Amino acid sequence: MSVFEINTPVSTSIFVTATGNDSVTLAEEIKKYDTAKLIEFLQGQENLGLDEDDEKIIRNEKVNGLDFFNLTQEELEQHGMKLVRQKGS
Repeated sequence: MSVFEINTPVSTSIFVTATGNDSVTLAEEIKKYDTAKLIEFLQGQENLGLDEDDEKIIRNEKVNGLDFFNLTQEELEQHGMKLVRQKGS
């Protein structure tokens, strides 16, 4: 099993330009993701150390973006994902 590193929750100060003059936070955008898109996003985050076992857990539990933000460390660990905080957090 890999180590799933957590830095801090996605900051609400990070903005993604949306259509028109609107802007949304990255967190708001991720909350709209289905399971496949969430996994794709997480795979692109090199500092997470996500491996196939972790992706399988997310896929099997059908975790979407909104669910992901509501998960606790305890819940992730109950499903077999080991979490470690990065140094300096």
